[in-house]
Amino acid sequence: MAKGDGKLINKIQKGGVVLSIWNNPGIKDGKAIEVNTFVFSRPYLNKKDGKWNYSKSFGESDLPLIKEAIDEYLLRSREDNAMNES
Repeated sequence: MAKGDGKLINKIQKGGVVLSIWNNPGIKDGKAIEVNTFVFSRPYLNKKDGKWNYSKSFGESDLPLIKEAIDEYLLRSREDNAMNES
């Protein structure tokens, strides 16, 4: 498994916080598996070069937005599971 093998499967944005959900190959008990990983970031405009960058540091005011993104992911996940069981 090389770095970069993961596939972006979803993004949820709440205010200035972005939750990126990646599907990555992994190994568990000697067997190949897929693992979802979660990356939180905050986009900001670099005033020097005018390009958008992403920070992985957050202020206290970002915490409710992070919670909202997690709650939305969990809700979508439950809905997907319910549809797959039908």
